[in-house]
Amino acid sequence: MKVLKIGFVGTRTAQPEAMADFFERVLGLRPTHSGDDMWAFRLPDGGIAEVFGPSQNDHYPTGPVVEFLVEDVEAAAEELRTAGVPIVFGPEHADDVGLAWVQFRAPDGNLYGLIEGRDLQTSSLGT
Repeated sequence: MKVLKIGFVGTRTAQPEAMADFFERVLGLRPTHSGDDMWAFRLPDGGIAEVFGPSQNDHYPTGPVVEFLVEDVEAAAEELRTAGVPIVFGPEHADDVGLAWVQFRAPDGNLYGLIEGRDLQTSSLGT
């Protein structure tokens, strides 16, 4: 597999409103969605940052989860399986928003992911 960049970072927190406000007001991230105890933001390079409240994503620990952008999440997930990497969730497809992802447990015990999505490759920075 070839990792293209960090495509997603998400955090589950007991202070989701404060974190969402911080992402928007302090970091200047552009909000793209909110509701049901979650907030989504677009990063300048096309990536996604999301904040999850306690009622969302029980498989997420507290703290950040990073997902690396790949061209084909299904093929990459198969490479993880072949390497003996434990898959925790997915591959999951959200065709309505053009995303697919898989999450796995890395050797350090933390949760990481791979994400696929054409829009994640776009950049308003021209890179």
